[in-house]
Formats: sequence, structure tokens, C-alpha cells
Amino acid sequence: MLVERLMLRMKPEDIDNDAPLFTNPNRESELEDIGLDSVDALEIMVGIQQLYEIKLSPENSSTAFYSVNTLVDYIIQNKTELE
Repeated sequence: MLVERLMLRMKPEDIDNDAPLFTNPNRESELEDIGLDSVDALEIMVGIQQLYEIKLSPENSSTAFYSVNTLVDYIIQNKTELE
């Protein structure tokens, strides 16, 4: 979803699922971030809402948006709660 929706110039398999999605100069990480911005965050939120019928709450968005894996965990947890 990320590559298609955000029209990223990379293949899904080139994304490290643990890498930070967004650039944050205050955060130290051994992994290179993917370099997304706030507009991308909105696009991801809309995509998640459309595909999975899940709304991201402001309280959880900072942790859910850390990496691909944290987004997947958030979707699985919240999709399960709805069923």
C-alpha cells in the first residue's frame, strides 16, 4: 500500500520493515529512515481507513507510524478488536 499510494520510487521489498518511516533529526537510529513527510502521513491514514476501516487515534499515531512493522501491528490489533 505504501509504495503504490505514495508513489514511492522504490520496490516494496527494498523497504526495511523496521526502518523509521519519517525523518526525525532528534531521533537516533541505526536504520536509515524512509523519508516520508506529514503529507505522506495523511495519505497513509486515509489508505488505512479505506482499506481496513480503521481510524487512527491521535494518541496512538506516533507509535503506530514509527515503521512498517508498527503500522502492521496497529492494524492487526485494531482490526481484531472490530471483529
